[in-house]
Amino acid sequence: MSPRAVIVLLAAGLSRRFGPEDKLSSDLGGRPLAQHAAAVVRSTGYPVVLVHGDGQAWLADDLGGDVLLVHNPAPEAGMGRSIRLGVQAAIALEPASVVITLADMPFVPQALLEALIAAVVGDGHDAAHAGPAGRVRPPTAFGPGCFAALAALSGENGARSVLEGAGSSVRALDWAADDLADIDTPEALKSAHARLPDERSSE
Repeated sequence: MSPRAVIVLLAAGLSRRFGPEDKLSSDLGGRPLAQHAAAVVRSTGYPVVLVHGDGQAWLADDLGGDVLLVHNPAPEAGMGRSIRLGVQAAIALEPASVVITLADMPFVPQALLEALIAAVVGDGHDAAHAGPAGRVRPPTAFGPGCFAALAALSGENGARSVLEGAGSSVRALDWAADDLADIDTPEALKSAHARLPDERSSE
């Protein structure tokens, strides 16, 4: 039976703005940053495609058994390559939708992923994204009408170009900006720590 959705988790970026440390394994609340996103993706119960570069395959352990590993050996080629590789693997499962989300977004809730899928599968939109209309933010969801364009991306051409091509059949979910924070710099990581519950208050 074809799945309602396949989630493509992108974890192959170079993280140039973060500095020399491995961003995805940096501590956030006592566990690696990327584990936060992985836990939410796993909680959906949908099949997952993990697109990883050299050194990020460890994240598969946090995604459970139903995960397909796709290695991107050249993340410097741009996000378009990671999306292409991930979507090519995802559409082989013949899903009703594909969701693309990022491993450095620790606060994306399961409810948002489900809302994006519902906009595509339930409401019949070709695509859906977080953020108000005209201001595209990941995560994003796509229906079969967008699969070919996603599977042909390259370079720095991310999913935005496919959303623009879908025109009026794109649903924009006006979601809380705090949930859409991505961790690009050490300063952003510090701000993320401030959003976590203070463990000392429960002692």
